[in-house]
Amino acid sequence: MKALIVEKYGEAILKDVPLRELGPEEVKVKVAFCGIGGCDPFIIDGSIALPLPWHMGYQASGVIEEVGKGVTARGLKVGDRCAWTNSATAGHVTNACTAARPSARTAPFPTVTWTR
Repeated sequence: MKALIVEKYGEAILKDVPLRELGPEEVKVKVAFCGIGGCDPFIIDGSIALPLPWHMGYQASGVIEEVGKGVTARGLKVGDRCAWTNSATAGHVTNACTAARPSARTAPFPTVTWTR
């Protein structure tokens, strides 16, 4: 999978990284959208010092591809569109093509229809 990673302060690199094995309480998500937020430039330049390497992006959305054996949160299932925040688990791979996410921090995303 691809991930935006800070390995040394001053640069973020998009690189291929292996997806670790899915845990029993996690969901595997094909990421559709991922945001880089207001704090992220300060992480890149080292103004906010975090343990390196640091995987950028902490809010994203996509489609669930796989669920761990113990997933019971919110009725999550394969094919669900979902969104999550990483605020309590920052540093996990989010800005990637596929991500393993804690199911308790993942919510199904309803169909939205826009009308005028």
